[in-house]
Amino acid sequence: MKQHITALTLILAFLCLLNAERCLAKEKLAVLDLEAKNAVTKDLAEAVSVILRDEIHKIGRYEVIGKEDLKAIAKRNSLLLQADNPTDGEDLIDFGRSLGSRLLLYGSLAKFGSTYSISLTLLDTGKDTTGIKKRVNEQCRCTQADLLASTKKIAGALFDSMNPNRSLNASSGKDSWVEPITGLVFRKVASGCFSMGGPIRVKGGDDKMPIHEICLDEFFMADREISVEQFGKFIEFSGYTTEAERRGGCVVAEGNDWIRSSSASWKNPGMRQSPNEPAVCISWNDAREFADWLNTTQHGGVYRLPTEAEWEYAAGGYDSGMPPWSADERAICSYANVADQSAKRTWAELAPVSCNDTFSTTAPTGSFPKNDWGIHDIYGNAWEWCEDWYSPGYYRTSPSENPRGPASGPGKVLRGGSWANDENLVNKSFRHWRPIDFADSTTGFRLVFNPI
Repeated sequence: MKQHITALTLILAFLCLLNAERCLAKEKLAVLDLEAKNAVTKDLAEAVSVILRDEIHKIGRYEVIGKEDLKAIAKRNSLLLQADNPTDGEDLIDFGRSLGSRLLLYGSLAKFGSTYSISLTLLDTGKDTTGIKKRVNEQCRCTQADLLASTKKIAGALFDSMNPNRSLNASSGKDSWVEPITGLVFRKVASGCFSMGGPIRVKGGDDKMPIHEICLDEFFMADREISVEQFGKFIEFSGYTTEAERRGGCVVAEGNDWIRSSSASWKNPGMRQSPNEPAVCISWNDAREFADWLNTTQHGGVYRLPTEAEWEYAAGGYDSGMPPWSADERAICSYANVADQSAKRTWAELAPVSCNDTFSTTAPTGSFPKNDWGIHDIYGNAWEWCEDWYSPGYYRTSPSENPRGPASGPGKVLRGGSWANDENLVNKSFRHWRPIDFADSTTGFRLVFNPI
């Protein structure tokens, strides 16, 4: 009899060697139903949650607590599930421990236009190992059916050594990054050093002096200004109301004057615009809200406004470091949308350059040649907000590496000039500023992106 038991033990041990995972006690893992956000129904979020549980179970490493078991445990311990899931870190840790599960998976499912966004966090609730083990954010520009099929890949991204910041549709490479919701293309601006500032003879006084050397780390800059269509997506999915809409309108050109029109906003900036022209009547606060919105929809990097130094470095993306029209102002109309002869016919008060760029107000983004970084329209078309506070004497005390501007100031920096300005303002070194709640029909923005 002992011989039979010994033989059976040896057989079981051999089978365990062949498949060790089946012989080891599996770690418990609780998968909470995803929170439904932005046009996603609760039923769809629950369906994706079910697929996640099934796929994680198939991996074979974990004892996945089923939905009914979760409900029973929660009821027994007076816990709340789904819509009342705890979101605070400490509450989540206590929640997981009460479930008797060291690992807790939670997250959300959102939809922006035709793009689904799944955000997942794997939390370790162990007393000696507490912390976030992994985060995954995936975007799928797809149908609902394709989303369900893609959920299998998402489970793999969590547990099968796939890149946790990979996107199903966004393309990124050595030299560019495509943001999946808006379609913004970001071009790499390599690290380097340059001479920042300009001579006093350039209109604007001495705030661009002294000329000083600045060195910057690599960053990615949007190759175009944010368009009306892209800004509209932000408004639609976030529910945000711009400052012009909340605070009495936007400053627009009317006849020979610039006036605040109570009915003017990014939707109606006092001139006719197509969806692919730059969004204007945008305050600095509005631009920051747009960047913050993108940062809440995905991980893998940070979207933000450029620093003043980054803007000037990117604007110098030509062989000479200066724009091609520097020696002849009449060439500016081939490279930038400025106050030209077309604008003069519409806006008599403008003092235009002598050439004709064919646009009387804003032009579609990308209408003019890109520079060597691959960036369009960094000069003219619309003023672009920077992250920095403005100080006329900042260049005298600026650090030489990655300057971020002074700690405070009367307003934020604007760069690049617009369709209503001549070559003196549409200039690499000209510094402009406005209060953070200011908005007019020449003011827009573009973003930069820093991968993590």
